[in-house]
Amino acid sequence: MNKHKTCSLILLIGALTTGCVERAETSFPEQSLEPIDMGDAMEADLGLGEGSGAGTMEGTWLLVHENSSCVLGQEQVSVADYLIDIEQQGQALRETRTICSLDLSPVLGLNVTVPPAAFQSVEYADVDLGFFSALGEGGGYSSSLELALWGVRLDDPFFEELPRDVEDARVFDADSDGAPGVTFIVGDNVCERHTIQRQLIHYTGSFTAPNRIDGSSTNLTETLVIGGTSPICKTSPAVESNDSFNQFVMVRVDGQGGAIDLDADNDGAITCDEIKGASVTLIPGREPANANCR
Repeated sequence: MNKHKTCSLILLIGALTTGCVERAETSFPEQSLEPIDMGDAMEADLGLGEGSGAGTMEGTWLLVHENSSCVLGQEQVSVADYLIDIEQQGQALRETRTICSLDLSPVLGLNVTVPPAAFQSVEYADVDLGFFSALGEGGGYSSSLELALWGVRLDDPFFEELPRDVEDARVFDADSDGAPGVTFIVGDNVCERHTIQRQLIHYTGSFTAPNRIDGSSTNLTETLVIGGTSPICKTSPAVESNDSFNQFVMVRVDGQGGAIDLDADNDGAITCDEIKGASVTLIPGREPANANCR
């Protein structure tokens, strides 16, 4: 298994109240999201797709993913920001993802917080490679499959059933907080929810500019609640994928090929701190619409 950081849908508790996914008020209070104008790329000395690094996808990209799911007939919207480091071999792509932030619709008026220790502990199965058909406008992009395991290790990540016994040796304290699986916080420390999860995500899109891809995703998430500190955190209503309302935007952020360069300290590596605020100009978040689940 390769261990990467990734984002995951959170199995929400009960009916959702209607509320906007506020990008400026994330689950991580330490963030200060001053919008970065992604149009700055157009003001570079080189045009988009020209100069050093042009003609390849190898490098660092920012992916913003807006995902829709249905819980008890109501829509839940999540917005996640990733950094993606790409190695290219021909037209095949090896992608390493880092989750930088995650915003969720409220649950019964309460926010759900994913502590960094939880998403940093995710283990990924190295399944396949992504690929592209052409780098110019209209060229197609298909991502590698994200097969993420949260708080559980499986010999067969695809077909092995998730263990239902908290004492099963495959369940472990992934985020090192003393509780099995991974822990999510409901409300202002109202209760903790201990969970194991398997998630598959695939992104498909096309180039709308040499350094920008727009598209949609397919998401399949299987979650088991294995404990909690109160009855509300132990409940687990079904979450249904609502993929027709999913979208993602992926832009190059390393300055190659005329793209915007978010390497503020010029150390050759893009960090989550350096992309704060960049995604709000790509996907600002939206109001959940329960009609999308009917």
